[in-house]
Order: sequence, then C-alpha cells, then structure tokens
Amino acid sequence: MLRNPVERLYSEYLYFRHGTPQLFHQRVKNIIRETYDCLKFNTLRHCLYTPQTSNEIRLRIGVYHQHLKEYFRVFPRNQVMVIKLEDFSNNTVSYMENVFSFLDISKLNRTFLQKISDPSQHANKRKAKERKKGEMLPETREMLENFYRPHNYILAKLLGEMFNYN
Repeated sequence: MLRNPVERLYSEYLYFRHGTPQLFHQRVKNIIRETYDCLKFNTLRHCLYTPQTSNEIRLRIGVYHQHLKEYFRVFPRNQVMVIKLEDFSNNTVSYMENVFSFLDISKLNRTFLQKISDPSQHANKRKAKERKKGEMLPETREMLENFYRPHNYILAKLLGEMFNYN
C-alpha cells in the first residue's frame, strides 16, 4: 500500500517525532542535501539503503519504485498487489474484496466488511496536540515535491499512471 510520499513523510514525522513544521523543514533540507551528495558517487539503491546522519527523516521510504523493483526481482509482477492508500481509504470495502480475490481467499460478508472497515473505529488520527502544530510549510512541500517528482514518474512507468503522485 502506497501513499503520496510527501504526505506520508510529514505524517510519519508528526506521529513519531513530534516536532514542529519548522524543524521538519530544516531536517528535510538536510536529508535531501545528504541524499544528493551521496548520489554524486553512488547508486540510488546505495543511497537509499545506507543509513544517513539525518535518519529521523526517512525520505528513502517514499522512493517506492526502488523498493518495488526489489520485490519484482524475486516475485512475478502478477503476485504483487499494489494499492494506493488514498483509494483504499475512500473505498475500503471494495478494496478489501479485491485483496481477498487477489489472494484467492473467501470473501467476508459485505455488511461485516463495512462494519470492520469503518474509519471512525480504526483510523490513525493525529492527537489534538499534534494537530495544533499545523500543516507542512509550503516551501517544505515544494522541496519534497521536487525531490520525489522524478521518482514518481518512474513509479508511474512501473505501475501505471494512477500511481503518479506528481
């Protein structure tokens, strides 16, 4: 399950690091600089899998195409189901039915699926204290979108245009 990499990164930061948007911005600047410095002498794979000093910002996770290529080296494409979190969240029951079908397992009763997929019962929500910190700074978002843009294009070529987060 993939999520817009920019949104995923900020959500993870707020959930686990409890920092401010300003601190997030500084840490993103640092990790992007470190990543580009690494890429001057190494492969993308090396730079994503080698721990960096700014490891509290896991920029590497959102470079989905690199991770998926690792799966596809081991498993045939038709044995890997990839879905978008955004679509799953908007239509959970249908996606769960698709997952059951993909796995060739018995489907659950639709009424039961609706009950267990009720987001008000299970959704990960930011705590009020975290919501007060606010949204990501626009300049941080722009920096991250610029970083992920070429990777999102590669992801779209790998999985289809619906996975182009640009």
